[in-house]
Amino acid sequence: MYSSHRPEASGAASRPSPELDRNGARTLVERLASAEGVDLTPCEREPIHIPGAIQPHGALLALNPADLSLAVYSANAPDLFGVTPGELRRRPLAELAGADLVDRIREAQAAGDLDGANPLRLAATLPAGGAPLDYAVHAHDGFVIVEAEPAGDRDAVPAMLPRTMVRLRDVRSLAELGRLTVTAIRDLTGLGRVLIYRFDPEWNGEAIAEDKAADLEHSLLGLHFPESDIPRQARELYARNHSRFVPDRDADRVPLLSVGSRDGAQPLDLTFARLRALSPVHLEYHRNLGVNGSMSVSVMKHGRLWGLVIGHHREPLLIPPGVRTAVTLLVDAFAMRLTEVETTADWDERQAHVEIHARLLEQMAGADDFTAALTHGPVTLARLFDAGGAAVIRDGQVQLVGETPPPETVLEMAEALRRRSDAGHPVGTDHMAGISPRFAEHSTIASGALAVFLGPDQANALMWFRPEVTRTITWGGDPNKPVSTDSEKTRILPRRSFERWTERMRCYSQPWPSWTLEIAHSLGHAIDEVIVRHQRKLAELSAKLREIEALAAEKDGLLVQKDMLMREVNHRVKNSLHMIASLLSLQGDGIDDPDTRRQFADAHNRVSTVAQLHQRLYQTDKLQSVEFDQYLYGLCDDLSNFMLSEGEEYHLEVKADPAELSTDRAIPLALIVNELVTNAFKYAYPPGADGTIRVSFVRQEGGGYVLTVADHGVGLPDDFEPLNGGLGMTIVSSLSLQLAAKFSYGATDEAGGARFTVSLPPT
Repeated sequence: MYSSHRPEASGAASRPSPELDRNGARTLVERLASAEGVDLTPCEREPIHIPGAIQPHGALLALNPADLSLAVYSANAPDLFGVTPGELRRRPLAELAGADLVDRIREAQAAGDLDGANPLRLAATLPAGGAPLDYAVHAHDGFVIVEAEPAGDRDAVPAMLPRTMVRLRDVRSLAELGRLTVTAIRDLTGLGRVLIYRFDPEWNGEAIAEDKAADLEHSLLGLHFPESDIPRQARELYARNHSRFVPDRDADRVPLLSVGSRDGAQPLDLTFARLRALSPVHLEYHRNLGVNGSMSVSVMKHGRLWGLVIGHHREPLLIPPGVRTAVTLLVDAFAMRLTEVETTADWDERQAHVEIHARLLEQMAGADDFTAALTHGPVTLARLFDAGGAAVIRDGQVQLVGETPPPETVLEMAEALRRRSDAGHPVGTDHMAGISPRFAEHSTIASGALAVFLGPDQANALMWFRPEVTRTITWGGDPNKPVSTDSEKTRILPRRSFERWTERMRCYSQPWPSWTLEIAHSLGHAIDEVIVRHQRKLAELSAKLREIEALAAEKDGLLVQKDMLMREVNHRVKNSLHMIASLLSLQGDGIDDPDTRRQFADAHNRVSTVAQLHQRLYQTDKLQSVEFDQYLYGLCDDLSNFMLSEGEEYHLEVKADPAELSTDRAIPLALIVNELVTNAFKYAYPPGADGTIRVSFVRQEGGGYVLTVADHGVGLPDDFEPLNGGLGMTIVSSLSLQLAAKFSYGATDEAGGARFTVSLPPT
């Protein structure tokens, strides 16, 4: 696989060629030049993962995974393993490093546990004896890569960790968390300077925490560094291989050598190798910074590179493997607490905006048009995210609220942000002028913008705008000169100056925290659901409307026929009842016996009561209900006239609240009135005496009604029981049960009289 490996000649005197010697690496840097100026593109293309060499404080073996035979090795491997180069190439790994290492590798291979980011770690003594070696083993790019170096004192470190971990657990701010972390790591390693370097969204860096030796003059705390200081391919490598320790910047690189012919092959990929030699440009950068020994450990948050913990030392410094492990554990602890600390800070800041988001959702839920709900009313879209203004773009129309650019500019900004959006996800920037200079004229009200796109075609959008906030940034050197060239402009060199350089930033707004994108995404998703639900509802309603329209004519005809039929039925029932009443009246007139005559009269009144109700149904448009108050007045008038015809001159007073009752309630209630009033006419007062009978029908607060028939006559007998009385009281009791009503009776007042009450429950 290795085109830069020359095939090995027979005989012990031959020596394989290095993949890329030091002069070759320097030549690579010399190619990074442009005849007309400085072009940073070659820097970003430098293949730093395949340097063809390692650092000299350890040795590397690349093995074929099937049989663990040697394929590539570092030139210093024979010395570390105590064998000649020929013996190294011929001997199996078990003889070189011991059977325990081979067994552990085979177990990890079988379990799929040779991950480059989390290599197999163990310490073992060589079969020939001597000091133990620290091994790191991982599989990558078709090889099992074994890295070995002297183990050092492995028992001196763990005792230092627990107390530091407890202190990290208890901090509540990012500043304190960073301070404790860099102090602990510098105490652990002896490095001259340890700092925490945080990336911003454009990958510029800022030193947010630092602990340094007192005799180091310049502090890097608070300084910003341009994105080009750690180029893209270096950041990608940091995101995969989370630690890099360099004991000696100027140590000679150890070339990698191949076993046998590898014509046409690529150099060994050292992405996850901890011994990987550094880029010459990076070493030159450290030389300009006055750094010799160094370390870099990645800070990962939610699987993304958040920053680095960086260590600098003016002289060479070999940090033992055990201490390096402790450092990575501390950085991992920092990263875990970082997530919690930043989440807590974000949570406190975002709560007010979560409430605004909820109120906007409430307004949309009760509105027919989500655009109006977001731009009018007590809460508008501009209240979110402390924005100066906002916009809703829908079907090419722009609805504005607050301070915003004109509609045509809003559409241009939306299109510019749409091109930067990943699969329709919200996108925000604090520097619209950086996207297009034409947006700079609107920087006073829209230096920054955030957009979330709606619908399957992402044509509609919500946008927020923030005004300009002038700010000052202190850089570690001029960010406009991230590199320099030699006097002949034939080589790109890292910048030499790291003096403080102050820049006043214009056309920038306050940045958009990550939680603003989350809330914007939630609001956009809710609106998408509202639109989809609205469209689905419209389709369903349209289908139902067509169905209703198809049945409307038929239903109208059926209703007319039903109405005519019901009227005809009521008319015939009414006529039949009147005929029966007339026959009863005629029959009663021919009877001389007073009791029998009275029974016929009672029957006549009962039938007339029902007939009168049907008369009212026939005269109204409502066939299922009756205005009972009006019916009650008419019924009592008829009963009063009937009693006058019988020679009784009682006064009948009626009071009724408005009430519309269904016919199945009105008929039983009317019969109850008939029986109670007729009963009062018969028994309330002595023959020939005058008296008043009062009928009331009153609505209760709970929705029911109370029917009362009362007089001031002779009152009820002491042993009165409704069911022991005549037919009338039996009818009243039975009909009350049918209506689920409460039937009660007693004296009208202290002076006497009789009072009957029927309490009708609500429907």
